[in-house]
Amino acid sequence: MSLRDIVFQTDYFFDEEQQPADVARLAFPASSQYFRVAGYFGSGVFDLFRQEVLSFVKNRGKIHLICSPELSEADLSAIRAGYSAREIIVRTLQNELDTVSRLKGANDALTFMSTLIHLGHLDIQVAIGDASGPVARLFHDKSGLFQDQNDNGIAFVGSNNESLGGWANNKETMTVFCSWKEEDQARYEARKEYILSLWENRKAGADVAPFPKAVEAGLLKISRPTLDDLEAYFEPHQTMPDLDLLDYQSAVLQNWKQHGSRGIVRFATGSGKTRTALGAIKEHLGEGNPCLIIVPSRLLLHQWHSEIKFFLPKISVLLCGDGNNRWKEHGYMQAYLGNNGLKDGHIILTTGDTASDPMFYKKFRKPREVLLVVDEVHFIGAKKYAPILQQDFSKALGLSATPERHRDEEGTERIFQLFSRNLKPEITLADAIAAGRLVPYTYSPHAIPLEDEEKEEWDRITIQLSQLMASSDDGDYEKQSRIDRLAQRRARIIKKAANKPREVCSILSNHYKRGSFWLVYCEDTDQLEVISDLIVRELGENPFKYHTGLDHNPKYELDNFMLVGGILLAINCLDEGVDIPVISNAIIVASSSNPRQFIQRRGRILRSHKESEKTQAHLFDLFVVPAGSQKMKKAGFLENEISRALEFAKDALNREESTLDLQLLLRHVQDGLALFESKMEDVLGLEIEDD
Repeated sequence: MSLRDIVFQTDYFFDEEQQPADVARLAFPASSQYFRVAGYFGSGVFDLFRQEVLSFVKNRGKIHLICSPELSEADLSAIRAGYSAREIIVRTLQNELDTVSRLKGANDALTFMSTLIHLGHLDIQVAIGDASGPVARLFHDKSGLFQDQNDNGIAFVGSNNESLGGWANNKETMTVFCSWKEEDQARYEARKEYILSLWENRKAGADVAPFPKAVEAGLLKISRPTLDDLEAYFEPHQTMPDLDLLDYQSAVLQNWKQHGSRGIVRFATGSGKTRTALGAIKEHLGEGNPCLIIVPSRLLLHQWHSEIKFFLPKISVLLCGDGNNRWKEHGYMQAYLGNNGLKDGHIILTTGDTASDPMFYKKFRKPREVLLVVDEVHFIGAKKYAPILQQDFSKALGLSATPERHRDEEGTERIFQLFSRNLKPEITLADAIAAGRLVPYTYSPHAIPLEDEEKEEWDRITIQLSQLMASSDDGDYEKQSRIDRLAQRRARIIKKAANKPREVCSILSNHYKRGSFWLVYCEDTDQLEVISDLIVRELGENPFKYHTGLDHNPKYELDNFMLVGGILLAINCLDEGVDIPVISNAIIVASSSNPRQFIQRRGRILRSHKESEKTQAHLFDLFVVPAGSQKMKKAGFLENEISRALEFAKDALNREESTLDLQLLLRHVQDGLALFESKMEDVLGLEIEDD
């Protein structure tokens, strides 16, 4: 996560929900540098350092603090009389520390601060104002600068000193400037230059000097050797929340242990795969050993990070991917992989793209007692991930409702070579619905005929494919590439059938009510825009849109949709892990013959949402039924469409009705009914009775 991912207000006031303290709370976990210019040096400054700061410095963050001692009138008079300002400041600071050390609980704060100095995470300088004139000019500036490793930054100015009272108790205000906002850039750069010029002692009117060595030496006598030793100094002591695993989640982990701590948790969407894995991770970390978690997308990277921070708040996490590149530094990943004798191990959390980087898995040589956890484990079977799977992991846990790779036996074999087996119990979609983890649903299949031109194009490509495949051999890469391109062109005919947008409008016209939440799951932006135009023109509704090609942040569209309801046209959101549980009606326009994809899409639509009192979902499925084409039968196309429809019908509340609808829709399709009857037994375990 970077600072740019956080929404900062421009102004923070003491009497509003978002207060100045929230700036530090939000910025520390995303930052790598913190520069702070404070009005004066007071004992309350030691109370600033809390859990956010510990997480910040554990990720190698550095704090640069400029502050000024609170000088008495006698001190100022002595300076004006010609005594050394620096000597007086040393004496003042030492007296201040002596006073603080006698206060109840203050030694904890001093120990915390001295340890940060000792380990190089805190550097303090002292600013001396001009006290030589008839009127003393003390240093009272109050501003700060957070920067992340991607050169994003926020600068702030406010009324608060660097103290517990200044951040949390007093009635303070603050203004924030973000480097990435065009309207803030000039003020951000000006404030940044000002703070850095102070730190480098090149600002006229202020003399900035290193923290006195004599005072620092006294502090360092009470420092601790490692950051891990500091956790005892937090009051109240933060404990890890109980994961409260359900019986079937505990049972699957027991089965995992019985099989040498290797296996795949095969739970339907919404059954708690992540929490189950966290149960295994927590126990492994408690032995002082590290864990590697690999996820397929940046979205899941941040979802996992949030879950870890909630359930395992004291665990140090190294984020890799999505701009988090600290793992590339020499010795950094090795520090997370090693068993350093600490009470709890560390976590390396990475995207699949980063895990496939040769530099990444080279740093993973000879991992020691590492638990590997892979979410959506089917993706890790791709050939590019083979090097990371070949590492000698002591434990391996995969998560997926559908771990097998579609039409990729070699990739599936790679997965099971490492993870060994599917663990028991397996939780099906029907189990999840029965347990209340997902809501029940109705299924309505809608047959879409191909137009004559589309059917002719399908037949023409199929003939070309048949000819190429008959004459092809495994070593002819050029011919195989042409076969792949033709197969993709043929599949697009089905995915983008011209009659699909019209059917979407027909369904919405008959069933949509304002204030309800509808998802129309599209194939690509061209199809999405055609559907959008039809909805605007024929229904008078302005749909929301969610896809990566938007000119603005797609999350803005999603947030507004979830707030007011309506129709959301989306691409890939159900495959990328976007959670939209408020949806109770969905039209699946994007065809898929991949069981993993269409099963996952259905599962995400069925997620419960208590806030909207969602108790049931309604799924409308568009599948293509080309009349009378032997070529389509031979290509397996119709068989794939029927298999998907029957899979959706199998667990629906209206199973018998939707199955009968399918039978009637296919009655006039050449070979359609025969295929339907054969698939009935395969998918549902039923036989069709003769009329």
